[in-house]
Parts: sequence; structure tokens; C-alpha cells
Amino acid sequence: MRICIFTDTIGDLNGVSRFIQDMGEQALMYDVKLHIVSSTAKFCPPLPNIHNIKPRWRMRMPFYNELDLAYPSARALEAKLLELKPDLLHISTPGPVGFTARKLAKKHGVPTMGTYHTDFPAYIRDNTGMEWAKRVTDTVMKTFYRRFEKVFTRSHEYLKIMEKDIGIPRDKSALLPPGTNLKRFHPVHRDVKIFEKYGITGDGPKVLYVGRISKEKNVPFLIQTWKRYKQLHPEDSAELILVGEGALRHKRTCNALDDVTFTGLAGF
Repeated sequence: MRICIFTDTIGDLNGVSRFIQDMGEQALMYDVKLHIVSSTAKFCPPLPNIHNIKPRWRMRMPFYNELDLAYPSARALEAKLLELKPDLLHISTPGPVGFTARKLAKKHGVPTMGTYHTDFPAYIRDNTGMEWAKRVTDTVMKTFYRRFEKVFTRSHEYLKIMEKDIGIPRDKSALLPPGTNLKRFHPVHRDVKIFEKYGITGDGPKVLYVGRISKEKNVPFLIQTWKRYKQLHPEDSAELILVGEGALRHKRTCNALDDVTFTGLAGF
């Protein structure tokens, strides 16, 4: 079976992008006929099964400036679809690439599945404070996913959200269990000198957060909890280290803490 994944993110530093890159790498290792199609003006992983369609124009995603919404030529996406001749089309994101791929799959009669990686309705509500915006986004998600033969997600919690908020019945949803790349996450990469690079010189415990520095990741709650803990235990030499970027990175409430270190983006 030849499978083609269409995605709006492929070279970005986020979980969806990293997950799809890993799928592409694993497909090559195990000789799986999997191709990935995206559109970005940024870095694109140089793998033979990843195909980048140059965007006609792009804009920054609201509330997520690190990510572009890229709009490729629909004709170019269609040409790539016809070239790859997939037996199954998998859509990973409800963005310009995803919506175009959905339309093309219907036009050419290609069975379609997808993955619900991000709870966009809650994301919109958390960043705008508007419950009606969530309801509107719920409707958009219902329209996007309703004709998919199967919708996968990464957590049991999202299975409940998909059924309750966007109307995907349980018989059309499935859990995609997470995995860990044991070559990438291995003690062989340990380097204690990394702390010196960021001016972390204490010998106390290190508390690590890795992810976007944003409201929907509950970073404000983490900061508040950390401040409260340090008030109750001022003698504790523990340090909080946050790896990542996001809208809250330069907020005064985050940077006013002496025992919190922001490293910015990090990857390999």
C-alpha cells in the first residue's frame, strides 16, 4: 500500500512536525511506501520521501508566530498527488495544505484518514478568552473531519474531546500510541557542560520543562506553582529550566524569577 501524508508543518520545532519527520525516517528504514507532502519556505528535511511544494504566499499563524500558514498552488499539490498515486491519503493538519488535500482526495476518489494532533478549539479559546470562538472552531473542525474514514489521535483525553466537541464517533476514531526514539533519547548524549552554557552553576536539583512557552501549555500555571514552591521552601536550591520558545517567553512575570532559566529553542 502506498500512503501519502499531507501536512502544514514539517520542518518546524513542534511535536507534530517532529512526529511526521520520524514517520518519514522510519518508513525509509523499513521500506514502507510512505510519502510526505508539505509547503514551507523554511527548512525542509532532506529526505527522499518528503516533498515540499513552494508556497505562493504565507502568513504567521495567529498566537503562534513561530509557525507559518503557507498557501501553495492547488494545482501543484494536485500534480504531486497524481504523481505519487497513493492508495490512501492521510491528512495531519487542518490548515491550507490539509484543506486542499481533503478537496483533492474527494475529487480523485482517494480514501482519506487523518490525525487530530491539536485541540484547536481549546487553543483558540485559551488565547482569545472567547468561548464563542471555540464554538466556531468546533464547527470548522466538524466540517473538516466528518468525511474521514478514520481519525487518529495521540491520547485518550483527545478521544473524548473528538467525540464530545467535534462529533467523531468512537467507531471512527483510534488511538495512535506514542513511542520514544531510544537512539535519540539515550544517556550517551549526556553532557553536564550544557548547564555552564546557560549559566546554571548550582548543584541543586534541575526541574526541566520542554515545549512551547505559551498559555495553552499551562506555562503560567507552572510559573505560579514554582513561585509558590520557592516561597514555601526558600532554602531549596532547585532550579527550573524551560526549553522552547513562545508568546510568554519575554513576559515580565516569567523573566522576573532568578531561579528560572530560559534556553530558547534547542534541537539536534
